[in-house]
Amino acid sequence: MAAGTAVEVAGNLAQGQSTYESGMYQSQVAKQNRDIAAAEGEYQMEQTQLKTAARVGEITAAQGASGLDVNKGSAPQVRQAAQEVGALDALTIRNDAARKAYGFQLQSTALEKSAKDARNASYFNALGTLVGGAGNIATKGNFGTSSGSSESYNPASWVTWGM
Repeated sequence: MAAGTAVEVAGNLAQGQSTYESGMYQSQVAKQNRDIAAAEGEYQMEQTQLKTAARVGEITAAQGASGLDVNKGSAPQVRQAAQEVGALDALTIRNDAARKAYGFQLQSTALEKSAKDARNASYFNALGTLVGGAGNIATKGNFGTSSGSSESYNPASWVTWGM
């Protein structure tokens, strides 16, 4: 019976450690995904800014080629509007990437907490198994006696009453 209790305690601890390590690994993956999402968002934002600059340049060239004075009238306003739309697009991309990265951060935190909770639970399960096993041994009369003995456990037999 004691060997079975020991095996069960070891199993509880091993399962808790395995769950902990798996959760921590998944947490690290989520952190890497967070970093990738943030970097991807920055890259896409920069690409949008470059496209916006190119678009504004095309507008300026088209205005000049059509014979308009690019510095008078509505021509500068058209370019300004194109720049503003491009800037809004870039900020939207940055915001979306930040939200995605934040989601991965939340996932990482939750996985880490879950992993730690599983490890801690395994300690309590192992302790409960150990206490339960000790209780079973004590109530079956095998505590402190040789295996198979018919003597029952009597804790008072260990105490001397000063006589």
